[in-house]
Amino acid sequence: MYLNKFLIVCIPLLFYSCSEKEDLFEPQIILNEVDSVIISWDSRISDVGDSVVIGTGPEIEKEKMFSFKSKTNSTIQGFSIYDDHLFQCHHSNDVIDVIDLKIKDIIASIDLVKEEVVHGNNVNFGPFFYATDDKYPVLYIQQRGFANKLNAYRINTDSDSIFSAEKVQVLSFLSCETSVTAIDRERSLLYVIFSYKGSKYIATLDMPSPSANSVNLDILKAIDITYLPEKKIIQDSACYGNFLYFLSGYGGEGELWRINMLTKEAIVLDLTEFGLKGEPEGIDYYDGGLVVSFLNGVVYRIFVNNESGTRDS
Repeated sequence: MYLNKFLIVCIPLLFYSCSEKEDLFEPQIILNEVDSVIISWDSRISDVGDSVVIGTGPEIEKEKMFSFKSKTNSTIQGFSIYDDHLFQCHHSNDVIDVIDLKIKDIIASIDLVKEEVVHGNNVNFGPFFYATDDKYPVLYIQQRGFANKLNAYRINTDSDSIFSAEKVQVLSFLSCETSVTAIDRERSLLYVIFSYKGSKYIATLDMPSPSANSVNLDILKAIDITYLPEKKIIQDSACYGNFLYFLSGYGGEGELWRINMLTKEAIVLDLTEFGLKGEPEGIDYYDGGLVVSFLNGVVYRIFVNNESGTRDS
């Protein structure tokens, strides 16, 4: 176990109410408003700037869990965890590896009908079951960001080692250029991190039922929209409690973001400075901490501690 205290970049996020959405896609207005908005972090703040504040963040712990190699030669992408099972997707989208986290080994592989447009960058179990007697809720796998679509799969299983997947729905996002997604299972919310004219935003929408084969979601009709001051490529994402987590970066470096979706306060952990080198790919919350995977197949646990010493990841 590794324990480290360090500086974390604390980012203020700008919230747009429904009445302000008409001006959302005016870059001049967005930049002017962001420059003037400051959201204080807490007593740990040592200096305040126009849009970024630096403060001492919470204690972070890390531990290596395991490493794995899939039967497919394609690189790993996002994953999602349910009932001690990690469902790992790949760039080629030809297979989903099912990893039992108790024994830390692949117990099954789900063959998919290969779709070139599906990249598997974001993978999340949703809040709904396709049928009442299903063992797993619907699994959502993102198509490539420019496609602005999210595939929904029903996971079927006959035993602990026999799994299959059936595509039951496609969600399409309107009024955006690129998109990545995260799902809050507890609140049945869908977060869409989308880009428009060089800037990124987070749209919050109600998670649709998987009953319809195809659903169009207009980003401009979101419950709320938050400006996201991030330029790096967004990787996988996860939700737990009030927090939205996502990975960003490409190649040999990466960051871990934690955003409180109620207060719109964020902290950013530089994974390279934390000793975790390589391109981050997958993330989900599991058993008191965050599980984070990297391009080389190495999987870590990361714990974020409160000042009181309790873990709040």
